[in-house]
Order: sequence, then C-alpha cells, then structure tokens
Amino acid sequence: MAKPMERRLIAVEQELHITVKPVIGLIVATGVVLALAGSVGSDGSVHWALLRTSALLYVLAGLVWVCSRADLQVGAWLSVVGLAGIVILVSRWLGAPEILGLMALTTGLGAAMLGPGGALAVAVVETALLLVTRALTLGGLGTTGLVVPLGVIWSTVVLMAVVYRGVYQFHGWLEEYLQSMQSGLEEARDRRAQLEQAMQDLENANRQIALSNRRLADLRLSAEEARNAKMAFVAKVSHEFRTPLNMITGLVQLMSRSPSVYAEELPPEL
Repeated sequence: MAKPMERRLIAVEQELHITVKPVIGLIVATGVVLALAGSVGSDGSVHWALLRTSALLYVLAGLVWVCSRADLQVGAWLSVVGLAGIVILVSRWLGAPEILGLMALTTGLGAAMLGPGGALAVAVVETALLLVTRALTLGGLGTTGLVVPLGVIWSTVVLMAVVYRGVYQFHGWLEEYLQSMQSGLEEARDRRAQLEQAMQDLENANRQIALSNRRLADLRLSAEEARNAKMAFVAKVSHEFRTPLNMITGLVQLMSRSPSVYAEELPPEL
C-alpha cells in the first residue's frame, strides 16, 4: 500500500512542476526588458550592466534549450543555477547586495521545477555560491549582505515545504476519499450483480411455473378426454348389453304368463 501511495505522490509532484519551456520564455522576456532598459538610460546613456545581463540571459536561454532537448532535468538545473549566478554577477556589477534577495525567486523556481527536494538542493547550491562570493569579496559582500539573502533563500525553502506538505495532505485526503468512493462503487456493483442474479433466478422460476401450468393444463385436458372416452365406452357397452337383456327379460315374462304355449311348466323361480 505504501509503494502505490508513494508513486501517486510522485505523480502529483510531477503534475505540479512547471516545464522548461515557459522558463526559457521568461528568461528571454526578461532579457528583452533589460536590453530595452539598458539601451537608453534615464540620462540618455547606455547602461552596460543591464546589457551584459541581457546578453547572459540570452546565452542561458539558449543553453537551457539545448540541454533540455537531451535531458529535461539537466535543463531545469541549468536554468535555476544559471539564474542564481546571474543574480550574483548583477549584484557585483551594480554594487547592490540587496539584489541578492532575488535568489529567493530562483529557489522558488527550483521548487516549481524540481519539487521540494530540488528546492532544498538549489538552496544548498545558492548558499555555497554566496559563501564563495563572500570569500572572494566579490561586490563587497559583508555579513549583513550575506545573512539577508540566506535568510530569504531558506525562508523560501521552508515556505515551499509547507506548501507541498499541504498539497500532500490534501492529496492523501483525496486519495482516501477516492478509495472510499471506489469501495462504495465496487459494493454497489456487487449488489447490482446480486440483484441481477436474483432477477434471473426469479425469471427462471416464473418460466418453470409457466411450464408447470402448461403441463398441468395438458394433464387436465388428457384427464377430461379420458373421462369422456370412459363415459362414451360405458354408454356404448350398456347399450350393447341392454338390448339382448331386454329381449331375454321380455321372453321370460311371456313364458311366465303363458306357460301352456311352451308345452311345459316353468320353474317356480320364474
């Protein structure tokens, strides 16, 4: 039971993931916006940091597209880690450590593309990148500039874990509900099968009763025919016996009335 549930949770997690294609589109769109913003600054000058960032985003989008054609997981990891690296570079170019807070977006993107486990791995990679950046003193990253983005990154990880936990709990409740519905459906099917069997048995019983009634009617008809034949036989036999008996009885009566005619006396019994 645990393995099917685990497989269903993995399937739900995969359904919640976003694909690489919209991420590539987002990277390209961000590059276009930065290119437009950097080509003409507020004072009419060219903002080379934004143009370099735009170029890096274009390169990253191309690499992600090429890698995703071979392996989607590689493309997803490349997009997340590449965006985190670009955020660090932009923070250095602009001299604005607060931009590192945007790494929370890459953490959230990692959760959306790779799941909560992927978000945790992305947070570890981003933490390592920030520590390396501070060790190399790129962009003058101080303690405050390190703690704030790390806090934002790991807060995002915790938030993603809470969100996915709620999703898993909801899926567990939905799974139990679906199982209960399936059990009820199977029970209803069994009851329906029993009812159909009972209806079939009743139909067979009615058929047997109808057959018995037909046989009874045939037997009644046969008995009626036998009774009629018996009555006809008795009537015929009685007629055949009655005629000679009447003749004999009449002759005896004549003899008893006129015994002299027959030249002898009749017995006293007559």
